[in-house]
Order: sequence, then structure tokens, then C-alpha cells
Amino acid sequence: MVKQNFLIDPSGHIKLTDFGLAAGALNPGKIESLKNKLAEVEEKELIYRSTIEMKSIYKSIRMADPRYADSVVGSPDYMAIETLRGQSYTFSVDYWSLGCILFE
Repeated sequence: MVKQNFLIDPSGHIKLTDFGLAAGALNPGKIESLKNKLAEVEEKELIYRSTIEMKSIYKSIRMADPRYADSVVGSPDYMAIETLRGQSYTFSVDYWSLGCILFE
């Protein structure tokens, strides 16, 4: 089985991704809605932020709502129990998923 959901950053850390999940959520109605949203902001200037700024923004969102990123997505065969139960979780669930894939 070939897995293409692994990215390795410059420091050697493994990042798990699932672009198929994002692509699978797009239906014709959703695509049209996204086109309309893009048309609305077409003339607006882009805002460029550094990685540090993005981390800071994400951290402030997490502080305001600790369950911000606690979503249940992915392949159930590779999910940690706390994710399946809809409980709050940490980055350790990614190691669980990685372990499942490596075991396979």
C-alpha cells in the first residue's frame, strides 16, 4: 500500500495530510459557492503572514475555543480512540495514525 499523506518538513518532522478528504467534500453546489466567495474578494489586497504570525493567530483561536481543531475526520481504521469518541485530543493522535500506517 502506498501512502501519499506524509510530508517531511526541513527539520525532518513528519506531517500527516489528507488532501483527498478536502477534494471529496467538493460538490457542484460547494464549488459554485466558493466561486461566488472568491468573486466577492477578488479586488481585495492579499495579506501575507509569516509562519510565526500564523502560529500566533492559531494559538489565540485555540485559547478562545479549546475545541477549535477537535474534529473527527480521516480513516476510522487509523484514528485514535479519543478521536473516534469525539473527545478532546492532542498531537499524539497523529502518532497513533502514523503507527497504524507503519504497522500495516
